[in-house]
Amino acid sequence: MKGKKKKGGCLKWLLIGVGGVFGIGLISTFSTMNEAISGGSNPSEYGESSKKEAIIKPSGQTSDRDAIVKHFQSNAEPIAKDAVWTSKNIFKIGVIDDGTSRDGYAQYVGEVLAEAGYSRIWIHVVDIVKLKKDGKWIKLGEYHME
Repeated sequence: MKGKKKKGGCLKWLLIGVGGVFGIGLISTFSTMNEAISGGSNPSEYGESSKKEAIIKPSGQTSDRDAIVKHFQSNAEPIAKDAVWTSKNIFKIGVIDDGTSRDGYAQYVGEVLAEAGYSRIWIHVVDIVKLKKDGKWIKLGEYHME
């Protein structure tokens, strides 16, 4: 038995090493994403702690549009990080891109707007990180309300 090596010893340490590197990579990715969202100056700019609760009033007046924006910037909508009306019939929601289609979320936003009395609105879900970092409106999902 003397002089025999245990099988799998090197493989075990290799896996632990890869796991450690992977973990460090994840931590690095999350901190980079946080910096990209915050622009490096205000870490809570799009974070949950900076959101305030809001209520949507049904009618479609300008003040109601402001209430809708505030609603999607609030803790009531944790997926949305920001929102803006870019025209009378276009409402854009900024989210963090997780690699999935956001068409379903856009449809949900349309249902919220319909309950508030809106119709014929085109909803765009955009990548908030790319918008903040590069100024590019990268569409992740969309929905057209009838």
